[in-house]
Amino acid sequence: MLVNQTGKSLFPTCLPEQLESFKSIVMKLNQTGRLLALFAAMLFAAPGLTAQDYCSSDGGSGYYDIYSIAFGDAVFNATGDDDGYGDYTDVLVDAEAGQDLTLALQSGGPWWQRYYWRVWVDFGNDGSFDGDLQDEVNGYFTQYATIHVPADFDGQARIRVNVSRHEYQGACAHYNTGEVEDYTLNVGESCAADAGTLYAAEGNVCFDGSATLTAVPNGDAVVPEGFSTVFVLTEGAGLVIENAGGEPSFTVAEEGNYTIHTLVYDPATLDLGIVELGVTTGFDVLGLITDGGGSICASLDVPGAAFHVSEDVCPEPCASIVGLQFSNGDESVVLENGGTYTLTDLPAGFYTEIITEGEVGSALIAVEGDGGADFSIENFFPYTYPGGNEPWELGEGTYTVSASLFSFSHLNGELCDEALFTFTLEACSAAAGTMTADVDAVCFDGANMISAMANGDAVV
Repeated sequence: MLVNQTGKSLFPTCLPEQLESFKSIVMKLNQTGRLLALFAAMLFAAPGLTAQDYCSSDGGSGYYDIYSIAFGDAVFNATGDDDGYGDYTDVLVDAEAGQDLTLALQSGGPWWQRYYWRVWVDFGNDGSFDGDLQDEVNGYFTQYATIHVPADFDGQARIRVNVSRHEYQGACAHYNTGEVEDYTLNVGESCAADAGTLYAAEGNVCFDGSATLTAVPNGDAVVPEGFSTVFVLTEGAGLVIENAGGEPSFTVAEEGNYTIHTLVYDPATLDLGIVELGVTTGFDVLGLITDGGGSICASLDVPGAAFHVSEDVCPEPCASIVGLQFSNGDESVVLENGGTYTLTDLPAGFYTEIITEGEVGSALIAVEGDGGADFSIENFFPYTYPGGNEPWELGEGTYTVSASLFSFSHLNGELCDEALFTFTLEACSAAAGTMTADVDAVCFDGANMISAMANGDAVV
């Protein structure tokens, strides 16, 4: 149900000779924070009733006004006192061909007065209400009238409703005890366009100088033939339009709250080229299209996909792997990737340890080589293989160590860094061998020469 409680219409119906003047005035009225120029330009370009030279009518000023009119379930318009005449031709009353549309009519005057109501519809679209009286009713409190829509009618037609305290009044009457209001009846196929819905791939987005916002359509949009789809980025609760494009992804340069919307529209009736970024709002556009009670067939997903962009949601910097070392907790030898190490030259009871920088949540260390394959998961410093500072037991050979760091314990959270290290471990193969003395005993006479011969069992 469309509800309008705004009082005067923003866009009064103009006579042809007044149209250009009114357009010029509206284009200058951009002082309320809403881009009235957008409304004016798009409204006058939209399809609908051609401005007819209808007779003027006025019920005078006073408190015998039209308080509200309900057109079936389509429109409830509570307007109050319009000072004799209210132009609501921008309010579309949807109906079907052959339908009997019931109007609930309520006056704003004293309840004990009898009020006389008349309803006309210019189904001929000839700019005259002659012969177009649909119904007349009178009584106290709320009265009910009926519009009989012809079975072969399709399009739009002008509705005129008036009320008078003393007697029925004509469609072009000027009197002092009532009020007159004009509307637009819309008969035909309803607007089939549906923007559908979409969701944020990530609602809280880290701002580190810029941020990319991406929404994912749910696949429930309806795009009629000849219509187009555009995605619109707005900022803040006011839905100020900041950008638009063919994909639901935008990069922003400031922190804030943003929304990505889907708009399904007909380029022939809705010219988005006149949208002024940073000024025009999503509500401005909504007021022009059928989703918001306007006359242009289009659909805007107002809730859209919401994003909060802030430095406050950025994760702590991840840790990094600096290197690998052989250590026993007291002594350490930093590994050179691809190097060969003699076991006896390494600290006694050594293990391999990842050298890290930054805050580590957990580490995975996997080892594979000549002596077998194994791994350890470490949630606390030091991050070693074997785990728990146990000594190396895989023996000699060539090994590859794969190290991975995670932001949370038990390998959860973000994968912060990965590295591969290769090394070879070998036993000490040097051997002095043995020698045999040339003689078993030598007489000492102040200076003597002694000699021995190598047995050839040295390993160099």
